[in-house]
Amino acid sequence: MLKYILIRLVPILLLVVLGYSFFMPSAGERQFLRTEAALKNVQSYRLEVTGQDQATTSYNLLEVSCPDRMHSIEKTTFVNPQPDSPAEQETERIIIGAKEYLKSPSTGAWGALPGIVGRRSPGCAGAASPLQAWQLPPFKVIRALGHIEKGAMDEVSGEPCLQWKVTFRQPNGTEKNFEYCINPDDNLPRRIRIAENSLQMTFTNWNKPLAIEPPAELTQ
Repeated sequence: MLKYILIRLVPILLLVVLGYSFFMPSAGERQFLRTEAALKNVQSYRLEVTGQDQATTSYNLLEVSCPDRMHSIEKTTFVNPQPDSPAEQETERIIIGAKEYLKSPSTGAWGALPGIVGRRSPGCAGAASPLQAWQLPPFKVIRALGHIEKGAMDEVSGEPCLQWKVTFRQPNGTEKNFEYCINPDDNLPRRIRIAENSLQMTFTNWNKPLAIEPPAELTQ
């Protein structure tokens, strides 16, 4: 009798195990679930973005202290600038609540601009994630359609992170690749690379104090 029960029970158990393994998220999917959750509780960060193409190289700095303080620099360098045109263009901006300050590219002097009441800085609660502004796929798309491959440990700005390669296969047979290096302790990214356009995002100062104040020359 026991033998008969075991014979009938084994196929059922196998189906349960196979079903669980099929629907259970992979290690990569679980990591991106944790990262998505961690990003929702961010209080501050510093983001540096570098990129290049045939005509320009770019550098962008974004410093955020939640809920509504932000400092940004956008710098573009032209590989072959036109005659009588500057080789570089740079814009620096500070936003504190409803107040906004812009540094003149030509004179270097700061000026005050009309701000927006109730605006939240990128990455803070109630605002879009900073990842959404840089051609990065949403996390749900990564989990549903991306092939996630675990890589080796690396180090960014003195902090360890684990590399994850995300590949999307295109209908024309090509691939689109993204590389995420995520700290295994707080689940926040330290570096993201987009292979197609040499764009790299480097994150530091997660949840550490950042002093973002009005320009000194306007507070005297």
